[in-house]
Amino acid sequence: MSSRADGREHQSKVSQSKACFGSSVVKVGNVNVRTLAGKEGHAGKAEFLAEELSRLSIALCGLCEVRWPGQGQKQVGTHSVHYSGGTTRHHDVALAQSQAASQCLQGCSPISDRIITATFRTALTPLTAIQVYAPTNCASPDVKDACYQQLQQQLDEEPNANLLLPMGDFNAKLGCEAQLWGGATGRFGLPALTMAPGCCTCVWPTILL
Repeated sequence: MSSRADGREHQSKVSQSKACFGSSVVKVGNVNVRTLAGKEGHAGKAEFLAEELSRLSIALCGLCEVRWPGQGQKQVGTHSVHYSGGTTRHHDVALAQSQAASQCLQGCSPISDRIITATFRTALTPLTAIQVYAPTNCASPDVKDACYQQLQQQLDEEPNANLLLPMGDFNAKLGCEAQLWGGATGRFGLPALTMAPGCCTCVWPTILL
């Protein structure tokens, strides 16, 4: 687990450009890559991923299970990758940004090996992307509670004026009761699926995209 202090130190390494994210059509994606770890000096999944992101013109892509320990930033092809990992290489999350998106980056905060955030300058108001790799239901209650408490704390600390872009792999199985969730889920989930006891939820502010 990384500290918030580490994340704030990392925020200083951002672009001073006045470019605005979203001044044109922006493509956003999310991938569970399973791993980006490879042998030193050998082209691997990270390079292939960067090529695909460039080919598809994806400006911002959330990544789960990158399995890069520690925190930092790497340049992979034309994309800059900010990552937040632990010591075990079991989870680890990252945000890959194109050159154009990197010029709009105002700050990046590695919160833990399951959560990383990045804030971008837009023409209207800052946009904060929150990349999450949530525990599965098989994880212990303590692990699940810790993850969702960290996520809720991060949401609470975001300025009200910021646009929020939740991303990631929440390891969720959804039912088909779309009307119960006010349009937050679709109508084609698994039938007769109910929430497990102790299911964790977070209070999301209104999201305008």
